[in-house]
Amino acid sequence: MCLLALWIGLDPAVPLVAAANRDEFFGRPAAAPAEIEPGVVAGQDREAGGTWLGLNRHGLFVAVTNRREPPRPPDAWSRGLLAREALRCRTLDCVEALVARRTAERPLAGFNLVAVAGGSGVCLHWDGRLRPVRFGPGLHVVSNSRDLDDEAMPEKKAVDVLAAALPGLPGEDDLAALLRSHDGERAICKHEERYGTVSATIYVGRRGDPRLLYADGPPCRHAFRDYSSALRTAGPPAA
Repeated sequence: MCLLALWIGLDPAVPLVAAANRDEFFGRPAAAPAEIEPGVVAGQDREAGGTWLGLNRHGLFVAVTNRREPPRPPDAWSRGLLAREALRCRTLDCVEALVARRTAERPLAGFNLVAVAGGSGVCLHWDGRLRPVRFGPGLHVVSNSRDLDDEAMPEKKAVDVLAAALPGLPGEDDLAALLRSHDGERAICKHEERYGTVSATIYVGRRGDPRLLYADGPPCRHAFRDYSSALRTAGPPAA
């Protein structure tokens, strides 16, 4: 995944809003969000079996982006499998302890793993050294090979422009427009020869009526479809 923007704790009725674009090699197969394990709703990487973004019935949100360092060793464990395992947790402490164990015992390429629960979050930066960063309510952005809320991050600048233009939380149309954008220093929706934006996800965690939208392809060319029923099947997130 390349862009993840999070609005946390800014409206009591909507504790979490997330917008994310997944950038990947075009030939890597993936499945749309579904209940991939009891109580876990996520997209699925059909090559390695992991996920890049998901939620569980306990109200835990998890996503992962890549970092260039350390490079992927030949026997590396999938970062997506780490994200999938994190979705079996109930708390941020559980996620942080899990990632600490896995980075100590298994070869892993660089990543940023983000978990959010109960109005706060943790971003676990792994660049050969594990650097957990806790964060609270507000607007937060992470992308590939950048630390959380890095002011020099081109994607953060684009998200900040959106936030400055709105009086409150962005609506679904606002988020879709962000994820389709080709403007700015670095396009949010990317198109290269073999690699680029392959899907997009919008989550609006409205209490009692959460919404999950997914574009199965570049969002500038593919419509967002409603996958909210998967959340109801898995069980309601904890308050």
